[in-house]
Amino acid sequence: MPGFQQVEAVMWEHPDSALVLLKTMEKPSPSDELNNATWCLLMTQAQDKNYMKHSSDSLITTALDYFESDGDQSRKAMACFYAGQVYKDLKQPEAATNYFLKAKEASETTDDHRLTSLICSNLGMLYAYRRALKEDAKQELRCAYNYAVMSRDSSRISSSLCTLGRIYGVFGQWDSVVYFYTEAIKIAEKVNDFRSLSNAQSEVAQAYIQLGIPEQAIDLLNNSIQISEREGFGGLAQSYLPLGRVYRSMNR
Repeated sequence: MPGFQQVEAVMWEHPDSALVLLKTMEKPSPSDELNNATWCLLMTQAQDKNYMKHSSDSLITTALDYFESDGDQSRKAMACFYAGQVYKDLKQPEAATNYFLKAKEASETTDDHRLTSLICSNLGMLYAYRRALKEDAKQELRCAYNYAVMSRDSSRISSSLCTLGRIYGVFGQWDSVVYFYTEAIKIAEKVNDFRSLSNAQSEVAQAYIQLGIPEQAIDLLNNSIQISEREGFGGLAQSYLPLGRVYRSMNR
């Protein structure tokens, strides 16, 4: 459908516009299996990219029922990836992991390096907090970075560097955390990706606290708050809470 082409053209850069377009479209009839499955998949993707928490798997189940068996590996990879995102929100980590693995297998047969990077990143972060899978987490997150570089998408590269910073934080390797986040911040600043920039500045602050450099942590957390307030981002608590903690550690 021509409408779907318009939605997909704006999905990555302007997911809010994609969501509006989908809401103005009439949902295809269930008897129109391909278009109905496509609408359900794109709606799930738009909700996810607009940071809307998934509360049901009804849409993605419709997409999976069609795309897991129709032979289109790109659509199968997308459907399985967003199924992973849905089940992660529904607190079903095993189901999420299984769908991320299916998504990775399908995506690696395509040239959609940006999607493959996203899949590896989410799979790695699911592994990160399972003691037996920490090394697997590192491997997946390195893969996420490599695919991000192949995609030539600066925002994806910045994000993948942040996830590498997170996994090294799990291992307590704070110098490495600072390195990866610093590289992520440089890229985010260069392309004016303010959300990634704010998140990176907020998250790397913990490393500076651990390294005994609280002043640097304070500067970064204040920068993160200013960006989030200016751009209207949510999640300010994740910056205010560590900022309070670092002041407390300094008896301020």
